[in-house]
Amino acid sequence: MKFSVAICTWNRAELLDRTLASFCRLQNPSAAPWEIILVDNNSTDRTSDVARDYARRLPLRFVHESRQGHSFARNRAVENCSGQIVVWTDDDVDVDEHWLQHYGASIDRTAEASFWGGPIRPKFDAQRPDWLLANWKTCQGCFAVRDLGSEAFELTADRLPYGANFAVRTGVQRQFRFDENLGRKAHSLDGDEELDAMRRMIAAGHRGFWVPQAVVEHLIPVERMTLDYVRRYFIGQGRRLATSGQARDRTLRSWKREAFIQGCLFRLKYRFAKSPAWLAHWIRAALAEGQRQGLIELALAPANLKSR
Repeated sequence: MKFSVAICTWNRAELLDRTLASFCRLQNPSAAPWEIILVDNNSTDRTSDVARDYARRLPLRFVHESRQGHSFARNRAVENCSGQIVVWTDDDVDVDEHWLQHYGASIDRTAEASFWGGPIRPKFDAQRPDWLLANWKTCQGCFAVRDLGSEAFELTADRLPYGANFAVRTGVQRQFRFDENLGRKAHSLDGDEELDAMRRMIAAGHRGFWVPQAVVEHLIPVERMTLDYVRRYFIGQGRRLATSGQARDRTLRSWKREAFIQGCLFRLKYRFAKSPAWLAHWIRAALAEGQRQGLIELALAPANLKSR
């Protein structure tokens, strides 16, 4: 078996249905069989029904991970992969029908590589609100959009694919498991567990390549195109800065004050200024709040997290 496609899911049955429907259109990537490892991270919706339905149409294996968190689910998927290559995507994407074929061709051309990644392009369910359209360059990271260009190149620690579209040799992935202190948990939008793993691979001498033809589209429903969603994303980014030791050296009280001041400036400018002006304060307030939360988390964390 060449490919194990890994998908981790939590309470996104409707989006998962659309994602798996796109896999039904996938062109047979090679003469070798392939599989989908679908890891359910404690869903309480119709996820199991959707999985059973598609298991009749796709080479799908349904696995459960009871520990809440994306990194726990990712590591469970790695334990269950049978393929030589584990290809990662999410439960809210639409894969191009030639997606695995393009990965296969690149893997054949770059036999010295250990991992690969491709573009993630947005697919909106509805028209973007004016403020999001005007600030798309600032906000696109909130929606996991990633495109590093139309030419193949060797990846570096500063130019890496995102978690909804990358592939790793399974043996290498088992050496570089996902840090279970990182990644989304329930409603939090913390991330970076895949970037952390790939950076550790590069530091150990492994090589990666960009595969511009291996495209997935990220499904963005209307309920995510909100200021609240953007705030939650940047709170997660701030928390990650603090727990990784990258936050500015400030106290809990000063971060709380910063969040309050930026929130006041947002509310003031929201009344009369153009969206780039007030959105900047919205984001700064969220980052400050995230760093405050991260410092609290770090103070309460076990010694192994504090030493990271």
